[in-house]
Amino acid sequence: MKKSILVLFVAIGIISVVGVSCSKSTSSGVTVSKISGAITITGGPSYFGGAVVALSTLPNAAKIVARAVADSIGNYSFSGLSDGTYYLSCKYNTENTNLKSTGITFTTASSITVTVSGADLTQNIALVSNVATGTDVITYAASGNWNFDATHSKIVYEFPYDSVNAKFSGMFTNYGINTFIFDQATPANSKIDVWVDVTSSETGAPTVIDTVAKKAVGGRDGLNGCITHTFGVTPAAADTFFKGYFRPSAILQAGALILSAKASFVSTSVTVYGDGYVAAGNLTFHGLTKPVALYFHYIKGYSATANAKTTLYSSFTGFFDMNAKKDFSITSSHVKSNPVHITTDLQFNK
Repeated sequence: MKKSILVLFVAIGIISVVGVSCSKSTSSGVTVSKISGAITITGGPSYFGGAVVALSTLPNAAKIVARAVADSIGNYSFSGLSDGTYYLSCKYNTENTNLKSTGITFTTASSITVTVSGADLTQNIALVSNVATGTDVITYAASGNWNFDATHSKIVYEFPYDSVNAKFSGMFTNYGINTFIFDQATPANSKIDVWVDVTSSETGAPTVIDTVAKKAVGGRDGLNGCITHTFGVTPAAADTFFKGYFRPSAILQAGALILSAKASFVSTSVTVYGDGYVAAGNLTFHGLTKPVALYFHYIKGYSATANAKTTLYSSFTGFFDMNAKKDFSITSSHVKSNPVHITTDLQFNK
């Protein structure tokens, strides 16, 4: 998983002895020991650099006495510990946020127990998935029974402008879903097939229109604007295909998107991941197709009754990274080699 992705890992438990090495004695004759180890998960990345580990003398981090930060390969350690029983909790988040809607959370399967008694200890903490169980099925397709609420949904992008500046963000206003199936009880039955018109970028800058030639001639978000070029649509291609239309959305009335103006994601598998899910699939963008991992949460909705009609609501929030220059041959000077972070918020009702 790449660094920009928001991921939160929590492990709480009592330590058990996995290995023993030499301890030390202080000048006062008191024996002090060390606890060390690595953080891993089942079926996921092998280590978590930057994880914050808390040492407590009471269960569930009720009395924290020390903290340590795991190194780049996920190792942590506590030194100078006197004999006794200790408890560990571990948190990992790449952007120092606890927003559940964007992060993926893992926990230990059960408590682990150990007592420090005159020897160094090695304790690796294995984290497992703990997604909520249920039987909900959300189906938006030709034969589906859910409606897609585009008004309350968003696809947002973000990247460091020119690499050295603050993050630059915008959203796409023209996108669609060919198929969206989510099966809570059997995630393998889930399927995601979506597309985005990358010329429909909106960053708040007005598009300049030539009303005589009937085409966009300027503006950051215009067909010849810098953001359109950032996503790989050349001025010539935009002029040729869109001439005569005032807004990119009009292309849906004229036919299919030109190749360089369309991006799509089609999942190949959906599995449980932490307290959420990961959809492995193929992203087609700028004429190239590369594998990506879309991490997402299912947010169980609610029902509302109005005018004697009850409507059900459910939603999904997800994120993935793409390296536009390295993987998709985008040459725009604004993106450079930094990853583009994409977040999605999709709302459904029936």
